[in-house]
Amino acid sequence: MTRRCEQAALAFLFAGVLAMLACALWARFTQPSIVKRLPAQAQQAQAEISPAQSRISSLMAETAKNPGNVDALLELAQEFMSQGQPDAAAGFLGRAMSADAANPMPPYLLGYLRHQQGREQEACELMERSLAIRDQAAVRASLGMVYRYYAKDNAKAEAHWKRALEMPDLEAEQRKTVEAELAKLAQEQGATP
Repeated sequence: MTRRCEQAALAFLFAGVLAMLACALWARFTQPSIVKRLPAQAQQAQAEISPAQSRISSLMAETAKNPGNVDALLELAQEFMSQGQPDAAAGFLGRAMSADAANPMPPYLLGYLRHQQGREQEACELMERSLAIRDQAAVRASLGMVYRYYAKDNAKAEAHWKRALEMPDLEAEQRKTVEAELAKLAQEQGATP
């Protein structure tokens, strides 16, 4: 090939590149919607993290720094429970029970979670475990409800409720509820031959 042919081929390639660049610029300026932009409100909403997600993120960072932080583990579990993620909540409650076996809250909350899942036997065992760590009137009142209405064990329900009434830390509203439940139970037992 001669020098003239080489120059013609280079000029042809250069013209092609310029034509492609011109077409791309023309398309970009005449059709700006090729690149989709979110409206300002949607961008702002997408950029903002919900308060629950933000709280979970900060708690996760805290547990990464200090894996034995039982308070953070319990808060995480409660956040996940409120968001309807029982498996994640159960994982954090298990970690909290391992980190502090003397804390009655993790087994109580895990028992409550198991109750919500319909796993009544496990719920009762976990709440009993919580009571073995520290006897609390509110836990006894809750456990009485689980025994009465879900595990169908009136004798255990009655025993827990009676013990709860003897305890000074039973709140007034819970006291009324427990007294009403005991009266209902006594009435039912009196009606049965």
